[in-house]
Amino acid sequence: MQEYFSEIEYPRHEGYVKYKLADVLTIVMCAVMCRMTELCEIMVFAESRSEFLAENF
Repeated sequence: MQEYFSEIEYPRHEGYVKYKLADVLTIVMCAVMCRMTELCEIMVFAESRSEFLAENF
């Protein structure tokens, strides 16, 4: 899945990027598939599963 997202170009300066766009899109997609619709829910989802996400994505 990330290989598809990594093909998306975005004009951000590399020095200002904290998280890769492909990682953010993957996390958001997983959260939405878990029926989360609010940004605060997605943030909690990502934070609570940060170890799993770091190991698997």
